[in-house]
Amino acid sequence: MASSHLKLFQSHCKVSLHFLLNYSFRVLYQIFEKLEVKD
Repeated sequence: MASSHLKLFQSHCKVSLHFLLNYSFRVLYQIFEKLEVKD
């Protein structure tokens, strides 16, 4: 039971990590777009 719980936790971590990377990439993209518009 402990091992299955650990697997679930690992998959949850992977999903949240993927979400964080996606979110930060979008934020960076928006910042770069704003900088380009200013220039």
